[in-house]
Amino acid sequence: MVAVFTMPSHLAQTGSLPPGIGLQDDGHLAGVPTLVGLYTFTVGVFDYPSGATAYKGLSIIVGPAASPTPTPTPG
Repeated sequence: MVAVFTMPSHLAQTGSLPPGIGLQDDGHLAGVPTLVGLYTFTVGVFDYPSGATAYKGLSIIVGPAASPTPTPTPG
């Protein structure tokens, strides 16, 4: 998700983000998820100069970490 808006604005999130992930003040999601699952949340922004509002429902699916593939050693 990329959010572009003028400042000053207010950004809000409802619902559940994966543990380890946070919504930054600039609208970006950042972090490393720590728990597998489906997470549904809504992000809203209010732009003070124009009075415009926008909301978007989103979901993130966090899957299990991939297992490393062993590299054979010559021999």
